[in-house]
Amino acid sequence: GHAALGMFTEGLFSMRFDELKAAYDREESPNLEEYEPNTVASLLKQYLRELPENLLTKELMPRFEDACGKSTEAEKVQECQRLLKELPECNHLLISWLIVRYSCDNCKSIPQGTQRDIDRPGSGRCVCSMA
Repeated sequence: GHAALGMFTEGLFSMRFDELKAAYDREESPNLEEYEPNTVASLLKQYLRELPENLLTKELMPRFEDACGKSTEAEKVQECQRLLKELPECNHLLISWLIVRYSCDNCKSIPQGTQRDIDRPGSGRCVCSMA
């Protein structure tokens, strides 16, 4: 009954995950709308875990944790924004892209494959609010 269904869905998830990972390993751009959100999120989390260094860096991680302990939301945001500027450029670019891409309602509605300023290295800003 339920155990068999669980094994089936777990096996299906694993197959779809492996299929998506293989596509990215081949440097393809799969249509993410064909995959369950959990599959895409799991692959992103695995990618972030496999990076050679923590995205926030060993040196800055304690300072980011301290920033999260600030008393007001404004202080937290201000300190995190300041710390983000201290990250290596590639780390900063990836974090900026993730924040904008997954928090901006306009970005979320842009079809996959559409070029946005945040996708252009060095722009570091979202112009999707013009929509």
